[in-house]
Amino acid sequence: EAAKGEIQAFLLEAASGPVELQRQWAARILELRSEFPGAHQWPGSQVLRQFIAPVLQAWDSVEGRRYQALLHPDVVLLEAALREEDHPRLRQALVAQYLQSLEYASHHLSESRWIGDFAEARRDLDRLHVLAPELEAGRKLEQLLQDWQEFTRLKPSQSFPEWCQEKL
Repeated sequence: EAAKGEIQAFLLEAASGPVELQRQWAARILELRSEFPGAHQWPGSQVLRQFIAPVLQAWDSVEGRRYQALLHPDVVLLEAALREEDHPRLRQALVAQYLQSLEYASHHLSESRWIGDFAEARRDLDRLHVLAPELEAGRKLEQLLQDWQEFTRLKPSQSFPEWCQEKL
């Protein structure tokens, strides 16, 4: 109960502060949230909903859009924000989104099934290479996509994992 009261007091104080101070607080809270991803269950949902989201919606600038994209890590928002500003946190978040998308698309290859649109996966991997060319996961995913393309072109009788094993 005491924590809820403190959060309410913070929200009232924060909402009545100068716009620049509201932006500083919103930015700092989001930075802390990204520095400590394991703390995503903090009582911040109320803070996000009642304070940060409205501040970001009104903050029409490159910096505001960066924080908006980091708050809602959507590929479209992140790509748009990155086009405006080459910021390391935007790059990290976008790399994470591309990796997550590729992981999802390929997670049934052990059953010889690709999930989703292969062309979209190819596009995500190409963009991943541009953002993080040194990333080992990107090189491994590149080989995986090439193998899958060859497998689907050849249409062998064995499963994808068996075919890959035989290639070695």
